Amino acid sequence: MTVWDLIKRASNEKMWRRGEDLKDNVFSVYQDEHEWEILVQEGQKKHEVYIGIDAKEWDCSCGSKIDPCQHVSATAIAALSNRIKEETEMKQHPRVGYRLEKVPRGLSLNRIIVNSTESISGSIFRRTDIDVRECDRVIETKFYMRFGKVISKVELKEFLQITSSIADISFTVDGKKLMPSTEFAMPLGIVEDIGEDFRVRLIRDPKIVEVYGNIAVRYGEELRIIGMGGLTKEQYQTLLGGLVYNHDEVKSLVVKIIPELKKRIPVEIRTDRLPTSMKSKPYLRIESEKVDNHLFLHPKIVYGDPPIAEIMGDNIKFLKGEVPIRDKREERRIIKEATTRLTIPIGVRTQFQSESAVRFASKIREEALHNDNWKIIGRDLESFKQAPAFEPKIELESDFLEVDFGPAEADSVFEAWRNNMKLVPLKEGGWAPLPTSWLNEYGHIVADLLSAKKAAGGKIPKFALFDLARLCDKLDKPAPDLDSLRALVNDFDGIKVIKPPTDLKATLREYQQVGVSWLHFLKNVEIGGILADDMGLGKTIQALCILENRSLVIAPTSVLHNWQAEANRFRPSLRVCMYHGTNRKYDKDADILLTSYAILRNDILKLCREEWNVVVLDEAQAIKNPNSQTAQAAFQLRAKFRLTLTGTPIENRLEELWSQMHFLCPGFLSGIRNFRKQYETPIANGDAQVAARLRDRIKPFVLRRLKSEVAKELPPRTSITLKCTLSKEERTIYDAVRASTQKELVRALGEGKSLSVMTALEALLRLRQAACHSGLLPNQMADTSSKIELLLEQLTQLVAAGHKVLVFSQWTKMLDRIEPHLEKNQIGFVRLDGTTRDRAGVVSTFQSDGGPNIFLASLKAGGTGLNLTAADHVFLMDPWWNPAVEDQAADRAHRIGQNKPVNVYRIVSENTVEEKVIFLQERKRQIVSAALGNASQAAKITKEELLSLLL
Repeated sequence: MTVWDLIKRASNEKMWRRGEDLKDNVFSVYQDEHEWEILVQEGQKKHEVYIGIDAKEWDCSCGSKIDPCQHVSATAIAALSNRIKEETEMKQHPRVGYRLEKVPRGLSLNRIIVNSTESISGSIFRRTDIDVRECDRVIETKFYMRFGKVISKVELKEFLQITSSIADISFTVDGKKLMPSTEFAMPLGIVEDIGEDFRVRLIRDPKIVEVYGNIAVRYGEELRIIGMGGLTKEQYQTLLGGLVYNHDEVKSLVVKIIPELKKRIPVEIRTDRLPTSMKSKPYLRIESEKVDNHLFLHPKIVYGDPPIAEIMGDNIKFLKGEVPIRDKREERRIIKEATTRLTIPIGVRTQFQSESAVRFASKIREEALHNDNWKIIGRDLESFKQAPAFEPKIELESDFLEVDFGPAEADSVFEAWRNNMKLVPLKEGGWAPLPTSWLNEYGHIVADLLSAKKAAGGKIPKFALFDLARLCDKLDKPAPDLDSLRALVNDFDGIKVIKPPTDLKATLREYQQVGVSWLHFLKNVEIGGILADDMGLGKTIQALCILENRSLVIAPTSVLHNWQAEANRFRPSLRVCMYHGTNRKYDKDADILLTSYAILRNDILKLCREEWNVVVLDEAQAIKNPNSQTAQAAFQLRAKFRLTLTGTPIENRLEELWSQMHFLCPGFLSGIRNFRKQYETPIANGDAQVAARLRDRIKPFVLRRLKSEVAKELPPRTSITLKCTLSKEERTIYDAVRASTQKELVRALGEGKSLSVMTALEALLRLRQAACHSGLLPNQMADTSSKIELLLEQLTQLVAAGHKVLVFSQWTKMLDRIEPHLEKNQIGFVRLDGTTRDRAGVVSTFQSDGGPNIFLASLKAGGTGLNLTAADHVFLMDPWWNPAVEDQAADRAHRIGQNKPVNVYRIVSENTVEEKVIFLQERKRQIVSAALGNASQAAKITKEELLSLLL
């Protein structure tokens, strides 16, 4: 009985019926023969469903108390009817929008579907085809009977109050997009000269673009309700005509009328003749504010202390109290002097950062001493005073390290140094010259040691003793005792060869014996390591030799049973517990606990409570993203000895190496942010010295042997590129896809739009599909392709000569199109992809002497965990920019046990994006060499590289 049958049997009638309603909203995130990850869209929510195929288990993120829930039931219904869709087809519902339409008496409120002209009628509570937010529900409740009708000022005010709290709410009036505002649009009061007298009158605020009845206005890009500021209708009508005040009435105007009017509406003074009983001179007021390491300065021309008026261009802004008599001549003199000496605009808040802030603060203090009409406000300027230089002090004794940076924090010193600054902020305020010479000499090694010390809880961990010894050597001080570790520095020559475990039922090869001795040494001194031997050299058996009681092995689900089989075969005395599946049980008496990365994520709270003697991560590229849940879970495990196994320690970028080293030796390569600055960016820019420094640092912790170095008996592997010429019809389709892609990209870039990596990858996908087979494109049909014809030509010859062949493609749809041609030509084959249940049976059939000649496989399903040494020819149908993926596929055949030369063919369509991909592959191969070999440059896939493939 399948897992789907079990779900159907366990579902109650209600959940199954609700699952029927959701069966068309089931989308695949990841599938293989063991696990499925599914998204079920229900209205605006997406629920994550996990299905264990072999273990016959399921789980859902919805938290329902009913098991199985409607989302698991929907997944089963969709799977049984083969209706599961790709994640890219997931529905994105449009949102509700609001449109205010101008009518003779004001505004009417209407609802529309955003990005369309479709109006919404009826209730939205039961609508599933649009995205209904909480604010939409509130608006419907309050305004359902008012849609399409003229709304009052009170109703509009309530509507704007609701929508103003929603950041992305906007609506249109006559096609103009406006943002709601709860502020009122007031009339503007002005005080102006009229002959020898003064006049106060009301005008329409210049920011009011359009008036809608007596309800609202368009205020700039906002919609505001019309307000009167508490003025009565009589007062309003009187002020519209204007009130004139003569010389005898001016005191009442200044002291009473203008202040009262300011309380109600904005007032703009357009005269400089208003007198005051207070005599005040203008001066320069420099307000300072410190925010982190930033200094903000706002120089202003003001009157009064505290200020009663501020000069803003040609106008004066009255702040409080009495009205000063302006001295424009003195204002102009101060502005000219300040602008000349400070070289910053007056009346504008200007920002300075770090060193420039220190320099400018010093300049302002000096200038203020010689200007009586300059006044500095606040003490924040003192935070940017330059202090005397300091010299760091180091205390070293055995494995003890203490570094004192005096008035500065260590983190601040290193941050300033990495940013090429000359000054560093101090603990008690102020800045001091950075000890650059000292840092250039000792900075890298001291920073790494302090990072490792911090991660280890204040003690120098053993893996950092190499750095400590180098620092001691630089300082001419006694080095820590490294006798037990010195062997790791000299190509492992000093490591004592140990005998294999007495229960080992295998004979180790010479290089494997070296590897086991190295692992045993690391285990004894409790320093983690990366066994990065080339694929096919037996990393598993080497790891098995150092496992003992309380060992935890984490591996991909697809190879768990292989680990169990090899442990039982080679170390039969060790008791193995397979901790996997729905009914998994942890046998604490077992020597080895085998589990998958998926279970590690799910059960990390249980696993991290245990203190393990050994933890092994197989195919450790699974933690290459340090921010992933898998990596974060692995970092929490506790163990005396940690080991990672991977044939591809670096696939794309150096942070993948950081992630493994952080698992093995936390803090050894500092934090990820510092690692990018210190290593990743310089190496990506071709800095050979930094690459060499990184290799020297990780050398004791990484053992990597290539097949060409240690497996001398292994026959040669030859890489061959077969050029394929597209047919006339294929070329026409390819050129059309390329032209369309380039047009869209150029248009987006020309309009200044942000172009995401995902957008570029999607465009690249269409070009690659067009280069392989037109039938892979949407709405295109084709029985064959030039690539398939070239493949058949090669296969016919190879099969006739008795060879066995592996054929890989990234797309199962490409395999679907190859199969009919093999059947037509009576060429026997087997196939393995994400839907294959019996992987071992497929492999066994192919490996057998009378088995079929062709093995079709998808790169994802067949690229790891398989031994296919019966084949001596490998075809890669669609090249990809990551060469590690292709190398893993090719090494299914070229591994220990192969006795025939292996030929690896890449079929590349001429004059297509595939030729650029091959060129990019070569650049990508340099990243491994930069960290582990002799090359001087490394690269990662970037948006610019993707654009170079597309344009």
